[in-house]
Amino acid sequence: SRFHLPSTVVNLVHGFGIDDSLKTEVSLCSASFDMLGWFLANGELNVLLGFILLGGLSMVCTIASVVASLVLVVRVGLLDDPGCHFSWVLHMLRHMAMLDVCVTGFIVVSLAAKIYQEQGLVVECGVGLYWMIASEVVHHVLHHIAL
Repeated sequence: SRFHLPSTVVNLVHGFGIDDSLKTEVSLCSASFDMLGWFLANGELNVLLGFILLGGLSMVCTIASVVASLVLVVRVGLLDDPGCHFSWVLHMLRHMAMLDVCVTGFIVVSLAAKIYQEQGLVVECGVGLYWMIASEVVHHVLHHIAL
């Protein structure tokens, strides 16, 4: 059976407009910048570390790794520049890019949260997860082409 709130609680939730904020879609970018804002407002180190991990390692390092892969492919493959010693940067960025870990975490959390659906808490991954998986596949392919 589904969890039902008393009618007074339901009326309060509707009256204060809380139900609109309960149905929230979150993007990786907005979550990262929200964490930065929380850190600047409260100064909590854990929130700063979350911003660095989510925004820095999951997004920025992955984008930088893709750009480095493209630069290496163009310089060595198309411009025939054998003196390009850019591969160490690509290798370092590839190890720092954590989008695959982020995607795996989203999948694990959404599957683990299924046990709370009976109580009314629904956590699910949207279409953005498929875009993140596709971008990580492209990231891996570009990395292997470049090296």
